[in-house]
Amino acid sequence: MFLRLLSWVILALAMSRCYGCLEAERLALMQFKASINHPNGTSLPEWKDDNTTDCCDWHGVECGYAPGRVISLELYNTRQAELGDWCLNVSLFLPFESLTYLNLQSNQLVICTDDEGVENQLSELKNLSRLDLSFNNLDTRILSSVNGLTALTLLDLFNNSLKGSIDLKGMILIV
Repeated sequence: MFLRLLSWVILALAMSRCYGCLEAERLALMQFKASINHPNGTSLPEWKDDNTTDCCDWHGVECGYAPGRVISLELYNTRQAELGDWCLNVSLFLPFESLTYLNLQSNQLVICTDDEGVENQLSELKNLSRLDLSFNNLDTRILSSVNGLTALTLLDLFNNSLKGSIDLKGMILIV
């Protein structure tokens, strides 16, 4: 009886790892953590760079039923204000092929002048349907980037540095 129970426990543990975070996405989350903490931040302390925790269980991360795929990142107010502006690096999010919701509200985000890949890279997030970039320091350059997001239905750009006309067809825009 004990051996049968033990084999069920081992099988359950083995199968639970099948639904854990994908390694590529875990590494991308660690790169995000390093980026948002640059140069001396302490945000996201529970995100550990080891194989003992499942990143699907980390604060702000939600995974879907497809084995270990990150579908939602709730990373609002993560960057410490005293660290100053944080350059938007879209390549950090490209490994998340199933991502449908991204919340980067209140993170002192800016588009850096040397980052010309924002427009092309952002459009690679094919499944992204909701994007919250409110309460940042983004300017109108972000608008051409979001036009390439074909699945996007909700965009929140409230309280940024936007000026001029905004023409984004087929989505709800909050500014």
